[in-house]
Amino acid sequence: MLCATCHLVVHATGRSTNSNAPTLAVIANTPGMTSAAFRVALPTSHRTMPNFVIKDDDADSIIA
Repeated sequence: MLCATCHLVVHATGRSTNSNAPTLAVIANTPGMTSAAFRVALPTSHRTMPNFVIKDDDADSIIA
C-alpha cells in the first residue's frame, strides 16, 4: 500500500515512517471524520502528498 510509505497503517502503537505524516488511526479518529469523509480525503492530495488514484475496493479496505 502506497500510504505505508509515509503513514503507519497497521493497528499498532507507533509512529509513521515520516514524522510529518499522521498515522491512519489519527486521521480516522479526527473529530467529524466519517467513513464518507475519509473516502473523500483518501485521494485528495495536499501540499506534501502526491495525488494517488485509490479504487473503490482499495478505499473500502483502508477505511475498514
